[in-house]
Amino acid sequence: MKKIFMSLIFILFLIPTVVLAETKVEIKSITLLEKSENTVINNEASTDGEKINLDLIFYDKDDYAAYKVVVKNNNSEGLYINDQLFKSDNEYISYLLEYKDGNNFIKPGEEKEITIKTIYNNEVPKTAFKSAKYDASNVSILTLSNKLINVPNTLKNLGIIGIITYIAVIACIFISVLLLFKRKLSSGINSLLILLLILLLPKTVSALLRVDIPVDSKIIIKNVLPTECTFEGNLVQGAQYVNGQYTYRYMQEATNPGNWNNITTDGWGVKLTDYNSTDPVTTKLCTYINGKPLVSMRAMFYVSKAPSIDFSSFDTSNITNMSFMFYAATNMTEYDLSTFDTSNVTDISYMFYANTSLKNIDLKYFDTSKVTNMDSLLYASNSLEIADLTDFSFDKHPSINYLFIGNANLKTLILDGWDMSYIDNLSSLGNMFNGTKVKELLSLKRWKLPSSMYKFADSFKLNSLEVPVIDTTDWDLSITTNFSLGFASCSLLEEIIGIDTWDTSTLTNIENMFKDCFKLKEIEITKWDLSNVLNASQAFYNVGREAENVKVTIKDLDMSSATSTVHMFNGIGYKAKNVTVVIDNVDMSSSTSIGYLFAHIGREASDNVDVTVTNFNAESVTNVQVFGQFYYIGYKTTGKVNLTVKNANFKSVNDLDGFFCEVGSYADETNITVDNIDFSAATDLNEAFQSLAKNANKLNLKISNLKATNATSASETFYTTASSANYVTIELSNWDTPNLTSTSSMFTYVGANKTLDLTISNLNTSKVTNMRSMFYTVAKNATDRIHYKFENFDTSKVTNMRAMFNYSGSKAQEVVFEGLDKWDFSKVTNMDSFLYLDSSATDNSGLIDLGTLDLYATDISQLMFYMRKVKATINLHVKPTSYIYAFNTAATLEGSSITVNYTSEVDNIDQIIATKSDDSSVVKGSLIED
Repeated sequence: MKKIFMSLIFILFLIPTVVLAETKVEIKSITLLEKSENTVINNEASTDGEKINLDLIFYDKDDYAAYKVVVKNNNSEGLYINDQLFKSDNEYISYLLEYKDGNNFIKPGEEKEITIKTIYNNEVPKTAFKSAKYDASNVSILTLSNKLINVPNTLKNLGIIGIITYIAVIACIFISVLLLFKRKLSSGINSLLILLLILLLPKTVSALLRVDIPVDSKIIIKNVLPTECTFEGNLVQGAQYVNGQYTYRYMQEATNPGNWNNITTDGWGVKLTDYNSTDPVTTKLCTYINGKPLVSMRAMFYVSKAPSIDFSSFDTSNITNMSFMFYAATNMTEYDLSTFDTSNVTDISYMFYANTSLKNIDLKYFDTSKVTNMDSLLYASNSLEIADLTDFSFDKHPSINYLFIGNANLKTLILDGWDMSYIDNLSSLGNMFNGTKVKELLSLKRWKLPSSMYKFADSFKLNSLEVPVIDTTDWDLSITTNFSLGFASCSLLEEIIGIDTWDTSTLTNIENMFKDCFKLKEIEITKWDLSNVLNASQAFYNVGREAENVKVTIKDLDMSSATSTVHMFNGIGYKAKNVTVVIDNVDMSSSTSIGYLFAHIGREASDNVDVTVTNFNAESVTNVQVFGQFYYIGYKTTGKVNLTVKNANFKSVNDLDGFFCEVGSYADETNITVDNIDFSAATDLNEAFQSLAKNANKLNLKISNLKATNATSASETFYTTASSANYVTIELSNWDTPNLTSTSSMFTYVGANKTLDLTISNLNTSKVTNMRSMFYTVAKNATDRIHYKFENFDTSKVTNMRAMFNYSGSKAQEVVFEGLDKWDFSKVTNMDSFLYLDSSATDNSGLIDLGTLDLYATDISQLMFYMRKVKATINLHVKPTSYIYAFNTAATLEGSSITVNYTSEVDNIDQIIATKSDDSSVVKGSLIED
C-alpha cells in the first residue's frame, strides 16, 4: 500500500513539471494604438514571436505610447499573464497592462488582445541627465522576470489536471476512511497527508502555469524637441539660409564673424547673424533644415554682444563641433546649458574664451566621451567664480592645454569624476592652470588616478592656484604605485578633504608625500592599507609647519613591508599654533631606518603641543641617528607640551643617545609619559632622556615598564634634564634592566630651581656596582624642596658611591631622603663626597633626617661636608682609611646631630670624629658588635 501511495505522489507532482516544460505563449503581433504629441517613435515596435521590441523618445512628462498586443496560448491548459509585474513603476517610467475582456486568463488555443501603455510619469531632474538625455531602459522593468504571483485557485481552469485531481481526492478520502475504520492508524494518517498535498496541488499548478511577456526596450528621455526648418534654395556647399537671428550654411562652419570654412559632414553650420547686436537672442534654432541636421556650432556666438540667449530650442544631439562657440561673448554673465546633448561633440576648444562677464559656468551635464580637443576651454574668463566640470570623460584622451588659463578670480572649481588613469606624465598637464587662482575649493572627488602620482601637486601647479582646500573624496588609486612627492611643497594648501577614503593598497612609494605642506591643518588616516609600501621617508615631513590648530591622526597603519621611514613625521606643526599628533597602532616592523621619526614636532609652536604615540612597532630598527626619535618636540613652545609614548617596540635599537631630547624645553608645563617601551637590544641607556624641559617652568616625567635587558650602563641618562626648570617631578618605576652595572652620573645636572620630587621604584639595579655621581648636582639651585623617594632600590652589589649626592640640594629649604636608610651599603668601599654640599649651602634649610646608615666604606672623605642641618646615625663597620673632611662643617645648625657608632675594627674613630668643625654636633657613639 505504501508503494502505491508513493507512486501516486510521484505521478501527481510530475504532471505539472511536464506541463510546464511545454508552456509557451506566442506573441502574434504588436500595433501602435496612440501616442502623445511629442513622443517620437525611433523604430516601429516589433515582435519575433517571443518578445516585444520598443524604441521610443519622450520629451515631456506624461508622454506615452500605447500598443495593442495579440498573444496566443498554444498549450492544452489555460494560462495566466503576470500583469502584476507591470504595476511596479520605476522612478521615471511606468507600464500599464489592460485586457479587452477584463481578465488575464488565456484559455487553451485562445488568442487574447492586450494593451501595453508606456508612460513618462515622473520628470527626470537635471541632475539625472547626462548630455540632455536619459536612457530609461537601463532602469525599467520592461524585461520581465520569472517572479511568482498569486493567481486564482480554480480546478476548472486546469483541464485534465483538474479532473485527475478530483479523482485523486475522492480516492484518498475513501482509502483514508477505510484504513481508519480498520484501525490502521499509521496508514490512515499517511493517506490523509497525501489528501492534503493533493488539495494544495491545484494552487501549486495554477501558480506555476502562468506566462511572462518578455519586452525589450530602448527609451530615451530628452529635454528638447527637434525643430524642422525648410530652405527654398538648392542644397549645395555654402548655400545660405537665414532664419530670424541665425544664419546657416550648408556643409560649412563659421570661423569668425565674416568667414566660413568648408566641412565634409552632410549637414549645416550656424552663426549669429549680427554679432554686434545687444538684443537678447530668442530665435528658435533649427535642428534639421530640409532633413539635413545641424552639425556645427563653431564660432556661433563669436564676439557676440548679446546679454542673454534662449537655449530652450537647442537640440544639439547631432553637433560635432562647438569650438569658439562663445568666444569673447563679453556680455554673457551665465549660461543654462543643461539641455545640451554633447554626446557627438569632438571639439570644445576655446568655447568660452575671454567671457569676461561670466560669473558661473555649469558643464556637469556635458558628455565629453568623444571630445578630442578642449584646449583653452575657459581661457581668460577672468570674472569666473564657479566652474563645474563634473564627470568630464577623457575616453579620447583629449588635449587640455590651458584649460583654465588666466582665471584669477575663481572661488570654486569642481572637476569631480575625472578619469586621469591614462596619463603617463602628470607634468604634461601643468599648463591647464597657468595664471589661474582658486580661492576657496578645488573639488577632485572620484578621480581615477594613474600609476604614478609623482609630483602631482607640482604638476598641477597647486601653489600657483593658491587653493586652500582640495576635496579628494573617493579617489581611485587602484593602479597607483608611486605617490612620492605627491602633495609635496603645497605650502598654501590648508585642507585635503577625503584622505581617509583612498584605497592605498597598491602603493609602494609614499616618500615625501605631504612634505612641506606648511599650512595643512588636518590629516586623519584610519583606514589606509600601506602593506605594500617600501619607502615612506618624510611622508608627513613639515605638515602644518605654519598652520593654526594642526591635527594629525594616524591609526591602524600596516607598514610591515616598509624598509625606510626616515623623518616620516618629522617637523609636523613646526611653527604652528596648537599642535595635536596621534600615532596609534602603526606597524613598521621591517623598517631598518627611522632616524628623526618624530623629531621637531611643534618645535617652535606657540600655545600647546600634544603628541601621543601608542602601539608602535619598529622592531627591526638596529641603529637610529644621534638625537633620534623624539628630539626637539615642542622645544620652544611656551604653552603646554604633552608627550605620551606607550607600548612602543624598539627592541633592536642599539644606540639610544638622544632618543628623547630637548622635549618642551621652554614650555610653561611639560608632561612626558613613557610606558612599556622596549629597548631590549640596547647596550646602554646613556643620554637616552637628556635635556628634557631644560628651561620649562614645570616638568612631569614618568617612565614606567622600560625594558632594556641588555643595557649595562645608564650613564648620564637624564643629563641636564630640567636643568633650569622650576618645578620638577620625575617618577621611574618597573625598569627591566637586569644587566645594568653602572648608573654613574645618571641624573647629573638634573635641575629644579624651586622643587624636585624624584621617585625611583622597582628599578632593577641588582647587578649595579658603580653609582658614582648618580645624583651629582641634582637640583643644586632649588630654593624650596627636594624629595627623594626610593622603593626597592637594590644597592647590594654597589662598590662605588663617590659623590653620589654631591652638591645636590645645596640651597633648598627642605631636603628629604625617603628610603635611604634601607639601602645596602655592605659592598660599598668608596663614599667620598657622598653628601657633599658646597659652601653656598643655605643656613635656613630644613632638617635633613637620614635615619641610620650602616657603612662599610674604606673611603669616607668629605662624607657629609657642609651638611649643616642634618640628623643621622652612622654605623661604621670597617675601618676607613681615607676620611679627610668627613664631617667638616657638618651638623652645625640648631637641631642637628650626627652620632657615629663603630666596631672594634675602627681603631681610628677619634681621628674620624676630629674632622668635624668646632661647632659641629658630631659625637662619638658607642661600640657596636659587627
